[in-house]
Amino acid sequence: MTQEKTNTNERQLLPEGSYTFTVKGRPEKKKTEKSSYRIWKFTYIDDKEGTSKQFSTIMFPWKSKELLLALGGKDLGEGIIEWDDDKVDGRQVHCSVVHQQDNKGVMRETLQDCISVDGTAWDE
Repeated sequence: MTQEKTNTNERQLLPEGSYTFTVKGRPEKKKTEKSSYRIWKFTYIDDKEGTSKQFSTIMFPWKSKELLLALGGKDLGEGIIEWDDDKVDGRQVHCSVVHQQDNKGVMRETLQDCISVDGTAWDE
């Protein structure tokens, strides 16, 4: 008899660690009854395999400040970030991925310590 391990989670989480992500396309905006969120899609190079992989995550506005600033957004104060979702495609950010439980107890990836890789700013 051979023992097996079966992951019964809905999906595999991206392992915790540091990544350089490239934004793929415009983040899709979705709404719930109480708020809105965006689906962010990224590509990154898998260090073990040396291949390009895709990663997507859901971000609610209150979790997106670091990412938006790293992508060139401007902090207007009082929690307001000005940014253009048409100008993020292809931009690169370096982030730490950590696992945290959401309000329903589901483990999800969270992006932290985001910094710009390409150093670009919004056109003024």
